[in-house]
Amino acid sequence: SLWTDNDGELFGCWRTVNYRHDTQKGYISEHDDGHIRTQSYTVRFSPDMDEFNIKQIHNLVEYPSQRQSMVHNLEDQRLFKFGKDWYTIGTGVDTHFQSSHQMVLSKLDNDGDIVKMIFLDYDQTNIQKNWIPFPFHDKMLFIYRYEPFTLIEADLETGKCHTHLRFQQLINCKSLRGSSCPIRYQGKYLMVVHRSFWFNRVNTYAQKLIEFTDDFRITRYSNYFKLTNCPMEYVMGCAFTDHNKMFHLTLSENDANPRIVSFTQEDLESRLHAV
Repeated sequence: SLWTDNDGELFGCWRTVNYRHDTQKGYISEHDDGHIRTQSYTVRFSPDMDEFNIKQIHNLVEYPSQRQSMVHNLEDQRLFKFGKDWYTIGTGVDTHFQSSHQMVLSKLDNDGDIVKMIFLDYDQTNIQKNWIPFPFHDKMLFIYRYEPFTLIEADLETGKCHTHLRFQQLINCKSLRGSSCPIRYQGKYLMVVHRSFWFNRVNTYAQKLIEFTDDFRITRYSNYFKLTNCPMEYVMGCAFTDHNKMFHLTLSENDANPRIVSFTQEDLESRLHAV
C-alpha cells in the first residue's frame, strides 16, 4: 500500500509471503506444514521513489487468534494516517470465530509496531475483505462497496461500524472492487479500483481510475486497463510526486511480487473522461 503524509513524505506497507500462486493449483505454501503465512513491513520512500527503507512490523500486543486456520497473520494491510496516528487495516482469517474473514484495525507506535488491535464489526454474516481507508475530516471512514456507493464509519474504542452514507452513482459500479486509498488531486479525490473476469480460464484483473468530489460523486473515470502481463495484478496504493507531474501505483503481481508503475500527469489525464 502507499500513503502520502501531510509534509509530502511517502510511506507504504510491504507484505512478504511464504507461498507462490499457480493459476491452476492456487496457493502453494513453501513450508512443510502447507500453511500460509504473512509478514508485513513499513516502507519509507525517497521523494522520487527510487530508494526506500523497510522495517518489520512487530506485534506488541497479544495476537487475537480465535480459531485454528491454515492462514496466519493479517493479510493485505493498508497503511494510513488518521490525525497524528498511523494505522493499518488488514484482513484476518484466524481472527474470526467462524470460517470467514474480518477486518482488523491496528494502531502503530512511532517505531511502526502494533500497540493496539481492534476487530471491526459490520455485518458479520458476510465475508469482510479489503475495506478502503478514507480519513475524512475528523471521521475514520472506509469505502465498503461501490454499488450502491457505501461508506462506513468506525468507532475506534469498540470497533463497531455503522453506515455513514449510501447512494447510487451516475455510472454503473456493480463490478468495481478494491483497491487503492483515495488521494487528493486538483481539489477532488482520485483512486484506482479494479474488476476481475475469467479470460482463457484464468481469473484476470483489470484496473480503472475514478475521480470524485468532496460529496463523493464520481465526476471522471477511465476505461479498464492492464499494468502488467500477469493476470493477477492488484493495486494497493497511489501517489503523486514532483508537484503532480508523476503518478505512481503500487501493486502486487501474482499476489506475491511488489511492483511500482508510474505515469506522467499527461498520460493520467488522457485516460480520464467525464461521467
